[in-house]
Amino acid sequence: AGENVPAVYETAFVHKDGHKINAELNAGIIKYQGRTADMVIIRDITERKQAEKALRESETKYRFLTEKMNDVIWTLDMDLNTTYVSPSVTKMLGYTPEERMKQSVSEQLTPESLNKIMQLLAAELERDSKSGVDPDRQLTVEIDCYHKNGSIIQMEAIVSAIRDEKGNIIGVHGVSRDVTERRKAVEALLRI
Repeated sequence: AGENVPAVYETAFVHKDGHKINAELNAGIIKYQGRTADMVIIRDITERKQAEKALRESETKYRFLTEKMNDVIWTLDMDLNTTYVSPSVTKMLGYTPEERMKQSVSEQLTPESLNKIMQLLAAELERDSKSGVDPDRQLTVEIDCYHKNGSIIQMEAIVSAIRDEKGNIIGVHGVSRDVTERRKAVEALLRI
């Protein structure tokens, strides 16, 4: 005869005071000293089910926000590799998040913008080594990014540091928006 494998079930019970309890039932047959007996272990999993529901709701809200927003949220590690980019990158720059994450920073930015970013990063790392500097500071920078179709999109990025538990910078977080039309309008006004 084969081994008895316990069966696991989830069910709900009603407590004597009327509230619902989620439970996990482990049922099986045990053999002891030649005798066979049914065994059932009931475990209250109400808190786990509530936590799972809260997580699903949170993920749904997060997915809605990242998929519906026009700005692009992104993170970079200290080697300037993209470690996250929101789905809105497709609307703005034509790349899927997966495509964007495979690109080097030199494939994402024009040479002038890459140079600007490298200088800014070096200056901020130097500044960060000094005492009294706000670790939560944000910088706003305008950069030019390549669109998948070959055009250049002018972007405004609000950038801040990602820090480890000791306060060391381990990456960069940013929110970027397309300011191409705004820049064209300003240039047109300056020509008047």
